[in-house]
Amino acid sequence: MEQIRAVPVLHEEARRIAPVLARLTKPCGDQAVIEALKPLVLVYGMGDQAKAPAFWQVYTKQLSDLPLEALRHAVDDYAGRGDSVFFPKPGPLRDMALRRAEPVYKAASRARKAASLPVLGERPPATDEDRERVRRMAAECAAALTRDRPAKPAFPATPVKTDEHGVTPLMRQAMERRAG
Repeated sequence: MEQIRAVPVLHEEARRIAPVLARLTKPCGDQAVIEALKPLVLVYGMGDQAKAPAFWQVYTKQLSDLPLEALRHAVDDYAGRGDSVFFPKPGPLRDMALRRAEPVYKAASRARKAASLPVLGERPPATDEDRERVRRMAAECAAALTRDRPAKPAFPATPVKTDEHGVTPLMRQAMERRAG
């Protein structure tokens, strides 16, 4: 905090960016959770289960306090995993979203604290080094939501065997379990 307070341009940037970061960490709410998960309902064939309010109640209770962008990235990350063959449980989705949101929560907290403190000493003119430090800090905040994404799985070198309908044995087993 003292470093930010000691450089007026950094202090002004903290004051400017604190409300923006606060909006990024705002809870998304129940309807946003449902909207974020609806595409997965189709992909994982949830059918009538997804029409029941009790189904969505579990997800909204566990996920509605998360930032919207973190939730969207968690849903996207889950869908892109090679081992995601079932509709996601709320716990793992929450963990994925919190990992994504953690740097933004920290940045918002620091910016809020720094903005609330008075500037130390006189206001010397900003240097190019100060401006570059501010640019770097802003770029780190912007990149916090998109870094550490898991790599998309590579396609196997040999094609997967399918039956006459283009269904793999693993897919056939899953369909039989759902029908059974």
